[in-house]
Amino acid sequence: MPNPTGYSASQIWLHWIVALLIVLQFVLKNPISEAWRAMGRGEEVAFSTLIGAHVAGGLLVLALVIWRLVLRVTRGAPQPPAEESAPLKLVAKATHGLLYLLLIGAGFGRDGMDWRH
Repeated sequence: MPNPTGYSASQIWLHWIVALLIVLQFVLKNPISEAWRAMGRGEEVAFSTLIGAHVAGGLLVLALVIWRLVLRVTRGAPQPPAEESAPLKLVAKATHGLLYLLLIGAGFGRDGMDWRH
């Protein structure tokens, strides 16, 4: 795997676009959560633009996260600072991997990231 000294412009843009989309998904989650609860009660759910936007936003997040992972594998990522302790490097790597798993898996939960129900 390559060992760049910094992130590419594509990696930086993808980072901030995904971050913005995640914030929007969280802010606009009520219609999709209400629809899931209604479906759970056996009620029919009418199409809503906000529900469609939430689904489309989730699919876009998934596509962009996959793109980020492909860039990370093909281009690489900067190494952590050499003076950083080994345990902190391990925690950083594990946290980063967990974040990717959460971003990919969030749309597969019953209420997306709202797992309280």
